Amino acid sequence: MLTFSELTARDMVWQGDIGLTIPDQGDFHFVLYDRQEAVATAHVLWQRQGFFDVTLESGDGVFQSHMDLTRNDRPTVVWRPGEDHSMVSMVVTWEQVISCGGSIDTPTGRKLLLEPTHQMGYEYAIFPQGGARILTLAGPANSAGVFGGANPGHMSIEPASATDAELPALVTLAFTVATEEVRLLHHASRA
Repeated sequence: MLTFSELTARDMVWQGDIGLTIPDQGDFHFVLYDRQEAVATAHVLWQRQGFFDVTLESGDGVFQSHMDLTRNDRPTVVWRPGEDHSMVSMVVTWEQVISCGGSIDTPTGRKLLLEPTHQMGYEYAIFPQGGARILTLAGPANSAGVFGGANPGHMSIEPASATDAELPALVTLAFTVATEEVRLLHHASRA
């Protein structure tokens, strides 16, 4: 598998099929494709209004994330298994119907933002306030494209981010937020 720094300026797509309904408990796999080549995988586990966990594997290694769905600010941390510190952390600072924004902290002291690219959308960008995008990622939808939009699962990494040591953790974080938010697992189930 390639590292994310080797995948800059490419139009990649996360694919996975969870069906037409969104279950209260989930255990699903997604694959990131660069054209026809699988370049990363993600295993997602969730419990509605409880947690949303991701294990993402790429050429950079394995990264895990945990989002606490019991709190309105949905604190999320990303780490490498076996290490005793987080790589990045984020809290949701605002939310609208199917989009949210958040504040990201990194161990190097960077303060970054995660914001939707459209007011009512599931595509997110990570960037420093007033700075250039690091990456853009749209929440992967099911194969029927139920969540609307033109590009479910789309991901692109800006060329200037190739040397960013925190890039794999930021990809994991963006995947976590975009994949959970589009499914609204932090809200009660609709009967």
